[in-house]
Amino acid sequence: MPKGYGYQMTPGEDPSPTHAAGTVYMADGQPGAVIAEWDLASGKLLHQGRAASPPEDPRTLTYAGGVVHLVTGGLTERTSYIRLTPELKVLTRTRIDDLGDTKTVASDGDLTLITSCRTFYDTPGPCFVATYDRRGVRIASRAIDGNVFELWNMHDDAAVVDGRAYVLLFREGALHVDELARDLTPIASSVLPSESGSHRDATLHSRVDRLVVDVPPVQYEFSTDLAEVKEVPRVAPPEPRWIGQAWCQGHVRVGPVDAFGCLRPGTGEAFVTWDRYHEEP
Repeated sequence: MPKGYGYQMTPGEDPSPTHAAGTVYMADGQPGAVIAEWDLASGKLLHQGRAASPPEDPRTLTYAGGVVHLVTGGLTERTSYIRLTPELKVLTRTRIDDLGDTKTVASDGDLTLITSCRTFYDTPGPCFVATYDRRGVRIASRAIDGNVFELWNMHDDAAVVDGRAYVLLFREGALHVDELARDLTPIASSVLPSESGSHRDATLHSRVDRLVVDVPPVQYEFSTDLAEVKEVPRVAPPEPRWIGQAWCQGHVRVGPVDAFGCLRPGTGEAFVTWDRYHEEP
């Protein structure tokens, strides 16, 4: 990848006869946002393109519904939500400067949810949530309630399942999973058990038709109506590590493969490294 200040990575295509181990998308910063798709069986670069020009850098991305959803930001506070084809051709570009520093973008292709917080001279400010339709047009946005400092420290705090939007919030001394309508009207809320672990490390993501909240050292599964919750066995993700002379983190899991994005200190070079699950033969 081109030299840059950072990167974001997300699972791409699932394992298939064409891509035996699946693919990953990786976005790297400076100059601008360059994004590439890599095949995890052969190590080949499949597609590459420039999604944004300087000073915008990648902040977060996901692949859903046959679309790459990328949010960029820069030192000028210019922020954009960009939708790209699987071949990394830009479909739409929407300015979202009013939302502030983006934390998470989640999508099922039909509905996209973005969470963000603003800063004032490095001091956490209000946090927001916004929804977008399949064309990248904003449906609604609003501030979200909670302890601003705690919300600012939480990432991977949103999920979308079958057109239903969910956010993970810390308020009133506890973690909550809230379901929101497309227009961000509250629908339902569920509180995690009080014996949950560190909320600052908590994450929310979808798994088929379930919601998964990881609160190390425990993990919970919720039904999409939030009426059912159960603790499930937790498999800890691989820890960040040095591989050769590169620092590798930002782990994602694709089929039978663990993949990391890596940066080589002093050079800014970014690349992808991967291996099978440790429990696989």
